[in-house]
Amino acid sequence: MTQLAQTGLPAPYANPCRQTWPKCLLQQLEEPYGAYTREDCLNLCLQRIIVERCGCLSARLPQLQKLAKTYGACGRHALLFRDITYKRDVTVTKLREDVMGTNKKDGPPARLVLYFDSLTYEHIRSVPKYDETRVLSNLGGISGMYLGLSFFVLFQVLDILVVGALRLRKILHWDARLRRLVVHAKPPLQGDARATS
Repeated sequence: MTQLAQTGLPAPYANPCRQTWPKCLLQQLEEPYGAYTREDCLNLCLQRIIVERCGCLSARLPQLQKLAKTYGACGRHALLFRDITYKRDVTVTKLREDVMGTNKKDGPPARLVLYFDSLTYEHIRSVPKYDETRVLSNLGGISGMYLGLSFFVLFQVLDILVVGALRLRKILHWDARLRRLVVHAKPPLQGDARATS
């Protein structure tokens, strides 16, 4: 045998579960089919779909008496549907006389031993996509990214302003120095021409 466990979400996220059969399926049943289970509901719905599409009833699914009166069992269509089987191993052992005893009224007693093929099983657990922790984590990550990006942009702008101010100062300082040199330079004399003979 193999085991599958499923755990649903708690109250605000839970699927709408029910204890009684839906009215649309209850009309199909002549007598109470037992407690409502999801598996039985899916099997009955699958049986109705098979009747609608193929016009016959699957012998492997629960029988609906009203439909069974009208439709027969599927013959050639039976291979078209998906079949789910379970792997089972059956072994038989003879009991010892001291365990069995001498009373054999209804035949030899039987012993049924159920065991799992492996000690691992599949467990499907539903979790909400966003809980409080994940929302806060995502908000922190996004705000951290924007905060880091804004500091980067702020430092880049400050770097541009400081470098620009230093270059402007250097240009103004150079320009002022050139002006001082021009002002302090002696003008050339007009009558001072060197004669060359």
